Amino acid sequence: MKKLSNSNILVTGGNGAVGANLVNKLLTFGSKVTVLDDFSQSTSSNLKPTKNLIIINGDINDAKLIKKIFTKKFDYV
Repeated sequence: MKKLSNSNILVTGGNGAVGANLVNKLLTFGSKVTVLDDFSQSTSSNLKPTKNLIIINGDINDAKLIKKIFTKKFDYV
């Protein structure tokens, strides 16, 4: 999908089974993906590190963390 190429995308819960599949698909489109996950449903990462992937271990309820994450502009959340 050309539209997603080079897009900055934030995926919450991106380490879970569904989220990891979504993230991997977005990466194949050339997207730059940031994942926010607290790893509460898994003990290890379901994602392989790449130059277009940033993984943040944290809770979506942490307002301070969310504010810090959103200093970056995302095309899609």
